[in-house]
Amino acid sequence: MITLILLSALLLVVQLILPALLMGPQHLGYLLSSREKSVEPSAAVGRSMRASKNYQETYPVFLALALLSVTLEVNIEQAASTWLICRVMFLVVYVLGINYVRTLVWFGSIISLVYMALPFIKG
Repeated sequence: MITLILLSALLLVVQLILPALLMGPQHLGYLLSSREKSVEPSAAVGRSMRASKNYQETYPVFLALALLSVTLEVNIEQAASTWLICRVMFLVVYVLGINYVRTLVWFGSIISLVYMALPFIKG
């Protein structure tokens, strides 16, 4: 489970820097500035920013359940792995603009969180 937690943290970092990477070298001045002026992001940059925000909204739930499973020695690695795979897929399909698949993958990640929580609800 510790490996999955570390991989999920790595995915967080990737999602935080991805918009800057997608902006490209032509916006280097903006990226190195205090960003008082805005730059109109491309569609892919905007989608990567929204994907990052979405990840940050569900990541605390994943992290809480993962840490709880380590503390209580409950095996939820399969559901946690599925969540992480879904989140990677979500990022890719969102940045590429594949709308309906994105929604299905998002539902898969939410269902994975439910499966992660079930052992703690059952007692």
